[in-house]
Amino acid sequence: MSVTETFKFDFRDPAIAQDPHLLYRRLLDEPTIPRVGGVWLVSRHEDCNALLKHPGIGRRLDGVPPLELEFSRQPLGFVLRNLFAMQDPPEHTRIRGALSPYFSRAEMAKMQALIVDDASALIERMRNKTQVDLMEAFAVPLPFRVISAFLGIPSEYHARLVQWVHELRGGLEEVLPPIRAAVIKRANSAAEKLYSLFNELVSERERRPGDDLLSKFSVKMLEGVVSREELISGAILMLPAGTQTTLQTIGNSIYLLLRHDQHRQFVALSEAAQYQAVEELLRYESPVKCLMRTVKRGMDYQSQHLRRGEPVCFFYGAANRDPRTFLDPDRLDLARTPNKQVAFSAGPHHCLGLHLGRLEVRIALKLLFEAFPTMRLTMPLVEWEDSFFSRQLLTLPVSLR
Repeated sequence: MSVTETFKFDFRDPAIAQDPHLLYRRLLDEPTIPRVGGVWLVSRHEDCNALLKHPGIGRRLDGVPPLELEFSRQPLGFVLRNLFAMQDPPEHTRIRGALSPYFSRAEMAKMQALIVDDASALIERMRNKTQVDLMEAFAVPLPFRVISAFLGIPSEYHARLVQWVHELRGGLEEVLPPIRAAVIKRANSAAEKLYSLFNELVSERERRPGDDLLSKFSVKMLEGVVSREELISGAILMLPAGTQTTLQTIGNSIYLLLRHDQHRQFVALSEAAQYQAVEELLRYESPVKCLMRTVKRGMDYQSQHLRRGEPVCFFYGAANRDPRTFLDPDRLDLARTPNKQVAFSAGPHHCLGLHLGRLEVRIALKLLFEAFPTMRLTMPLVEWEDSFFSRQLLTLPVSLR
């Protein structure tokens, strides 16, 4: 019996959600890429980098026309159909190319003052408190404030956006059988509400353009570069993409720095060294544990044949702990260099908002630990969200003094 046939684990095992590192180590110990339940599991750093950049790996099958979906019947499916992140070249290149200039390092640097103001406002709310849940009070609301201002969403939608994005993400991650109908129903409802909101905002920007991303992206629609459906679906994508990995990284990083008693060390670092430390925090506890792709056309890779249409699961969390690439990978080293972490993926689908994410995390950690230098964890063990794909703390209770 081959190695790929003997590798077994339960995708829905709740123990994996609480501690995926045992699974990572098992995957990294495999002599070849294992295939479980028809899914290829790619975990080595070298393999992730190579296959994520390979033209034979993508989102859609070559030569298969996309399904025509009615928004009124399947809002979530309709949005996914029009998302540029779910496309391959040339559609992906066209839509991403229209957005990329607004996500450059220089453009994101202009967001610094806003991030500082939003983080400082949240910190001020905690000044007179002794204990707080930092997920609820800081890590979750900060990215929603920032992305809302960036896109041009009125602040009165903040609380609803948190709920809608949570429900939408539940549907996006509901790919492991058995599919839960209730999760998909909530995701469809959230997609419908978000589509309605952005449709209204885009119409408003057409009449009265501003300086936000929706206004700039709407110009591309009027120029015929993107369709209205692609614009709105892309804007919807930016909510989970622009909040979830960032809030997860902020929460995970606070927890790691406090658990390893390295928060004072982080604050004392120069700005450049803080960015280097953020790369290590992303590597050590990757916010996205894994993501799925598809074999677009049959290909041979390292003596194995990947057939057209087979799904491929890339384990970023495992690749970031690969001892072939990282010396002593289970040690948190804020000064680690080089650090070729793949938390932002690789290839044409690498994270568009990586510069904004890095900036938010660095500022959030710096301001929080400067404000509360004696902060400490109040629970020896934390609980992680029951997700196969994401690494997110449910709560992060701390004592501020």
